[in-house]
Amino acid sequence: MAFSATVLGGAITIYIFLRLLLRYTQDAKEPLTILTSIPFLSPILGMAARKTSFYAYSRDKYGLPIYILRLPGTRMYVVNSTALITTVQRQFITLAFPPIETRAAINVMGASEAGKAMLMKNLDPKERNWDKGYAASYAKAIHPAMSPGPGLDAMNRVAILKIAESLDTLRGQTPQIIMNLFSSLLAKESLVARKLMVDAFEQYFRKDGHKHGSALIKARYDHSVSFNASLNDIARFEIGGAVAIFANTGPAASWLIYHIHSDPMILSEIRSEVSKVVAYGPDESTIGISNVKASCPILLSTFQEVMRFRSIGTSARVVMEDHMLDGKYLLKKGATVMIPGAVQHSLPSVWGDNVAEFDHKRFIRSGTTKRPNPVAFRGFGGGTTLCPGRHFASTEILAFASLMVLRFDIKPVGGKWMHATAEQAEMWSTVPLPDTDIAVEVTPRKGSDMSEKWKVIYSGSDKAMELSAEDMAGK
Repeated sequence: MAFSATVLGGAITIYIFLRLLLRYTQDAKEPLTILTSIPFLSPILGMAARKTSFYAYSRDKYGLPIYILRLPGTRMYVVNSTALITTVQRQFITLAFPPIETRAAINVMGASEAGKAMLMKNLDPKERNWDKGYAASYAKAIHPAMSPGPGLDAMNRVAILKIAESLDTLRGQTPQIIMNLFSSLLAKESLVARKLMVDAFEQYFRKDGHKHGSALIKARYDHSVSFNASLNDIARFEIGGAVAIFANTGPAASWLIYHIHSDPMILSEIRSEVSKVVAYGPDESTIGISNVKASCPILLSTFQEVMRFRSIGTSARVVMEDHMLDGKYLLKKGATVMIPGAVQHSLPSVWGDNVAEFDHKRFIRSGTTKRPNPVAFRGFGGGTTLCPGRHFASTEILAFASLMVLRFDIKPVGGKWMHATAEQAEMWSTVPLPDTDIAVEVTPRKGSDMSEKWKVIYSGSDKAMELSAEDMAGK
């Protein structure tokens, strides 16, 4: 009995101490704190329980433009207001992304101690050469290779050729193929084999393979060499790019295929639209992917809607010094600022009353509809966290979807499409996988206009697709 009373008394004492700690370490100028019933633990329990819906749920429950989550040893400022996002993105030095990017990269890549020291150098904006750090200067180094132009066109041509070749192989296997729509396309196991990937990249660089590679691989290699990185570390740095490709591009392409083929109306409209840019011949049909990008607004809108409807990525920044955001909210040094994409993608004030529905024509411009605030579209991040590979990835996905629509029929095993959800995905996912596998039958299309041989060409383009607020602003 005495022992129980002692334990209870100790628990009450700890609880009171944590309540006082929460109160007296909170500045009145800071945003309001939510989820404090169990100090420092309630946010963790809430995230574990609600997973990907946590941020949208908290937005709806508390209705705050910005709030604090107090966690053990740190605080997170979560931004709900679309207007505040632009303000946050302008403060790219005080509210910095490179420190987060660098620490995450180190965990993924497993760099050497010398490599870690090099990556961590010049991460403080108070340092004179802050913008000369590896992470801060990386985006500038690869920007020419990833922007519309000759370098990106060359990468797109190779990628499109490989996609077309893989579908030729798929078509030639059997009259009917049964596969998992998502997992078979992703090869997640390859992400675990870090040593295998490092060894392969190191051998590639040692044999000067990059000298015959894309403008991107050359730019990344030259950037790392300029920081005196070892060959092994350079090989490890390439893992980051591989993770980005497999973790996001594959799921996005799979969701696009799902939403097109699971809705007969969407499939009919997109198949008709894409067919118009095909030059059909008795022995060979030719499709130009540049024409798909320029002349297939329904397909492009469907892809953008997939990114709105399915993408839940969160942009993060570190507060490098105390800062008064928008002249109203004090952000304390060392805290993290979070901009959850799921919050912006589910705002009725931005997307309308049908925000919870998949509207494949939502992004098609017309004279009668007002364009949603582009800042609220976070499918590719924004500001300094804007995905530099968005144009390359989008071209790959659109090419893949176009060829699948033209050349194959996809039906669910069992005959009925399931309503796919991704509610059990982890919060750090960008484009999450569905909660359950989706088995499908893939059958080559038959018909008088179905050529046995397909030629895929890409003429390139100097005009960027409008995939983000920055693209629309011409940046």
